[in-house]
Amino acid sequence: MATQTSRPALRRLPLPRSLGTTFQSLDNPAFARFFLGTSAFFFAMNMQIMLRGWLVYILTKDPFALGVINAAFAIPTLLASPFAGVVADRVDRRKVIVISQAVQLLLAAATTVLVLTDTITYWHLVTISVLMATSGSFNMPARQAIVPDLVGKDRLMNAIALNSGSMNVSRIAAPALAGLLVAPIGIGGGFVVTVVFYALAVFLFSGVGAGVEESAPRPRTGIFKELAEGVAYLRGARLVLLLLLASMLPMLLAMPAQILLPAFADVWHTDAAGIGIIQAAGGIGGLVGAIIAANLNNPRRPALLMTSSLVLFGAFLVAFALSPSLWPALVMIAIADVAAMLGMTINSTAVQQVIPDEVRGRVMALMMTTFGLTPLGVLPASALARLIGVQATVAAGGLLLVAFALAIHLLSTTYRSLDGGKGTGARA
Repeated sequence: MATQTSRPALRRLPLPRSLGTTFQSLDNPAFARFFLGTSAFFFAMNMQIMLRGWLVYILTKDPFALGVINAAFAIPTLLASPFAGVVADRVDRRKVIVISQAVQLLLAAATTVLVLTDTITYWHLVTISVLMATSGSFNMPARQAIVPDLVGKDRLMNAIALNSGSMNVSRIAAPALAGLLVAPIGIGGGFVVTVVFYALAVFLFSGVGAGVEESAPRPRTGIFKELAEGVAYLRGARLVLLLLLASMLPMLLAMPAQILLPAFADVWHTDAAGIGIIQAAGGIGGLVGAIIAANLNNPRRPALLMTSSLVLFGAFLVAFALSPSLWPALVMIAIADVAAMLGMTINSTAVQQVIPDEVRGRVMALMMTTFGLTPLGVLPASALARLIGVQATVAAGGLLLVAFALAIHLLSTTYRSLDGGKGTGARA
């Protein structure tokens, strides 16, 4: 529950009328700083993902090694996220974000030193990935849970879409920049740039929140009891559970394709710059999807729109995987990511709108376990890629995504109730 602080209300920043509703949340200065910090953070993260993947492939030449190092993110994320949700519900969320990002900054700096001194090994990368995942487990639930505090529920979908857009701008520019930097300044130089962006994110987030409504303190009953309260809430919130399931499907079945991208270098006879261009094409598609979502105001049939988006995502992912060359693949991945971003934004908004604030951090943490599930999906996918090839593996994931998305929509009346105006509460 939110209570006004004694600080004066925030002044709104005037935006040109020509911008319409696309950027309406940015007239809030606290959210604007949050938005810039998020952009810097994801720019650093996407550069690091690309550089780390390329470095692993250089060291091992093994697609399975890509799966193993990304699986190093899974266990700490799955184990720590529920407790991170409790922390996000009982501690100042702004402080959680700043501290966890400072840890990420230190880990990025350590990686950079190891690369620059030519002492980096595969197992260094595995260890650092585990530590990155642990700190990230505390960062992401607090980051998502704080958005309604900054903008209110009336602008929630717009704010979520803008955040998604910033993530996809970073997906466009960061991998391409990382790939282009490898030749002139080396992988080590690329990691130096990621440290700069992590530092910028920490600086920007340290100033978020002055004048923002704060949550009233809740009675503390113990971490495990509060964790049990969050689980009990979800057990009775069937609609929220179905939305969480729908958000997990692309993470398990489709997102492993991004981790396996370096293996496509051999398929389409390209290099680090080519892989960066593929990721940038997906980022362009995601940005377009985010812009579309930012201009949607309470879509009339959100369940149908989510299902359609997942089906299109899966179908175009199949087309991407089976493309005969690089250039058709760029078009396919861009269209796939338009659909993916639209569906994920609607899903996140629906969850945020139905859950109460007192369990928001814990529910967001459970949503973030989907990121932990992504590496778990990569591990069997990378093993399968050894047997049948990376193209057939990614195509199979896309087909499964289509099948499961249709099954949820057709078999669940609770899920479809989002479109009917009845049973759309958290406990449908």
